[in-house]
Amino acid sequence: MLLFYKFFVKNKTMNKRPTFEEFKKEAMKDEELRAEYESLRPEFELLEKFIRARKKLSKIADALGYSIKISLEPKKRR
Repeated sequence: MLLFYKFFVKNKTMNKRPTFEEFKKEAMKDEELRAEYESLRPEFELLEKFIRARKKLSKIADALGYSIKISLEPKKRR
């Protein structure tokens, strides 16, 4: 949130929100944020694969006259 505020103050565009790409480009200039972003990349890539697979499965289910519900939940730790 602080980074978002800095973006607005720096660019003096309080009335115009940046696009995601503009915000990401500015955010990636912060070394600490970039390192954290890169450390999470494998997790987000996996989630993206799940989303793509779910979309394909949803189309197949729809063509067969079915609906589908998929959830991804963490395992309960003992």
